[in-house]
Amino acid sequence: QLMPCLLAFPWRTGLMGDKRLPELVRFLRETLDSGSFPRWSPFLQSLGEEVDEWRREVRLFATELWSLMDLAPPKRSILRDLAVLARVAA
Repeated sequence: QLMPCLLAFPWRTGLMGDKRLPELVRFLRETLDSGSFPRWSPFLQSLGEEVDEWRREVRLFATELWSLMDLAPPKRSILRDLAVLARVAA
């Protein structure tokens, strides 16, 4: 599982933790949204299943993840990423 490792970072207390939060949000958005492709071959079906599993894992840790979002700077890019993340991970 990757989410426990990502959430173990000291986002609130660590040096520059809050400054790195936009990159975490962007990473999550891009990886969660990466399964939006036609799954017409066994290989693509396998990739899609991995993305579906990743989405399930992120949903399991949604409470911990959203508790960090008050640290996010109020910029348009991160707000856009959060909106996509909320839609995909909901």
